[in-house]
Amino acid sequence: MIEIVSSESAPERVPLFSIDGVEYGMPARINGATSLQVLEVIAERGEVASLPTVLRMVLGDEAYMALRSCPSVTMTDLNRIMTVVRDQVLGSLEGGPGES
Repeated sequence: MIEIVSSESAPERVPLFSIDGVEYGMPARINGATSLQVLEVIAERGEVASLPTVLRMVLGDEAYMALRSCPSVTMTDLNRIMTVVRDQVLGSLEGGPGES
């Protein structure tokens, strides 16, 4: 039997990027519930169309809005951020980096 215990504590976060000295992060480990939610969004919309929703789910509203409203964010910056998020979310399903 697999026993799952629900946790109320906020997950540990790790820094991912900064804008004008303000640091923004993401969960150090992506939980299974988040991974399943992400898979549902990808299945409904496709991987590319789901990216804004997935970024907002993983980064949180504040970090997502900071990226969205920063005119100096480059496509290279976004690609690097999206790669880390994707690797953490999908890696958690494959037993990789985001494994919980």
